[in-house]
Amino acid sequence: MLRIIIFFYDEILRIQRDSFCLARDTITLTEPPPLKIYPKISDYKGYEIDCINNNTGSITIDSTRNGFGTYSYNWSTSNGSGLVPANKDQTNLSAGTYNLTVTYGGVCPRPFSFTLDEPSAIRLDSVISDFKGNNVSCFQSQNGYININPSGSVGTAASFVYNWSTVSGTGLVPASRNQKDLGAGTYHLQITDENLCKFDWD
Repeated sequence: MLRIIIFFYDEILRIQRDSFCLARDTITLTEPPPLKIYPKISDYKGYEIDCINNNTGSITIDSTRNGFGTYSYNWSTSNGSGLVPANKDQTNLSAGTYNLTVTYGGVCPRPFSFTLDEPSAIRLDSVISDFKGNNVSCFQSQNGYININPSGSVGTAASFVYNWSTVSGTGLVPASRNQKDLGAGTYHLQITDENLCKFDWD
């Protein structure tokens, strides 16, 4: 009688006959190396999205290594937007987490995950002149002032670009961060950050 005994864990094949003659061989089971992908992700001065609430993110799969056969791509997200699920490369993405499953050889799935972050909006703290409840001291005076301290978004108060405008006031220096010698009126401020994101205040 011939007995074949296979020990899968130590990968040793033993063939034994009743005559107690024993043959032994070693069988090596190999597996392919893990799939690797080489993504290129959008970068706007440290953020994957240029401005808050924009859809400017992108994930490009530059190359894929170690798989075999045909590759298929399946994307999903629970908190982002802009995906085309079956496309290898993605554009027009919002901030969020994006999950990619690459299947190769028709049977071997490999998951990957990417998180795209966006900058915050600019926060603006301001100090406005106050003369007992009025912003200028007397009728037709020009001693009002507006001092601002912006923060957040991309850049610093020193690197932001300031653009002031008015249709009813006087005394503006449009490109100056802080304003003085202002008359009564309504003043509009637009700040542009280092990613060219624009924020407006009245």
